[in-house]
Amino acid sequence: MPQPSRKDQSIELLRSSASKRFIEKARLIAEVNSIYVTTDRDEELDAEIETVIAHMLDPTAVAGYAIAVTAPPGAGKTSLINNRLDAAPELAPRDDGYGNQVEFCLRVQTPSACTVKSLGTAILKATGYPLEREPPEDQIWNIVEQRLQRKMHKIIFFDEFQHVLKGAKAKGSAHLTNKVKLMMQNPEWPLWLIIAGVPDTTEFIKRDEWFQMERRVRPFEIDDLEDFDGDIENTRDILEALANAAELSIGFPITDEFLRRLMHGGLWRFGMVIQLIKMSIELALGDADCDLTLQLGHFVKGYKRISSCSRGTNVFTATDWHLIQRHVTPKGRLSSAHTLIERVGVA
Repeated sequence: MPQPSRKDQSIELLRSSASKRFIEKARLIAEVNSIYVTTDRDEELDAEIETVIAHMLDPTAVAGYAIAVTAPPGAGKTSLINNRLDAAPELAPRDDGYGNQVEFCLRVQTPSACTVKSLGTAILKATGYPLEREPPEDQIWNIVEQRLQRKMHKIIFFDEFQHVLKGAKAKGSAHLTNKVKLMMQNPEWPLWLIIAGVPDTTEFIKRDEWFQMERRVRPFEIDDLEDFDGDIENTRDILEALANAAELSIGFPITDEFLRRLMHGGLWRFGMVIQLIKMSIELALGDADCDLTLQLGHFVKGYKRISSCSRGTNVFTATDWHLIQRHVTPKGRLSSAHTLIERVGVA
């Protein structure tokens, strides 16, 4: 019988001393986090992944290509890609018949200030390769090539791929681009890549001195939410579904204006709106006085937590909420607020 992981052991130890109230709150939060909300983007990305798998099934394929999923921070890129990869039965882990676990898709967190060497190291670590000390760059990539074939990885999902733009340029800005391109062009083991990052990530493509990357990258842009009936109703449905999962009733009218405030507070980005709803639900679950009711005040406090705003710049309390402008900081928080009136200098 396999031994439980240290993570599982720590959870069980904590559970053994936790009160029933804590355990119940943990159960409800897990229920909320287990819900995945599908949109039209899921169907569109499914189609892209199906096409990749079709190419993988072609024995004459000698080169792969990349899907570039781009959007501003907080749009939900990572959740979207991970969920769609998990949903593809063809990519599910399986036994190769010899007792070895095969995963056709490898998921890699792109290292910050990415270089050719650090990217190769990140790939090796993601495959589970024991790397006590880092060998020279060329040796790393020789091991990468062998390891990918041995583990049968055919798709690599690189998250936060904008980090490749910040790497050292001692060998020229095209060096890393060329290395990634060669991964897709290996006739013995062609790879298909899914790269996720902010819109500036596409600058990586322009570094190819032979202009071949552009035709090997298929763009997949995630649009912001919009102020129209479809997105407003979808947001209402999401809020109700998440509150229901937390076994909370909603103690205020979910008006269109409230939903617009919610979407504006989330910068009209799908992932940020979901995060704001979940933060407010967590506050309600910890509020002994709310009688299992999600209140408007929980959204006021939830927005304050992720933005450190004042009451006057809180989108749920401000009169001119639509004038409040923020952006996502590198640490994932909402920036300090300013208004459009202040920005254009109108008294």
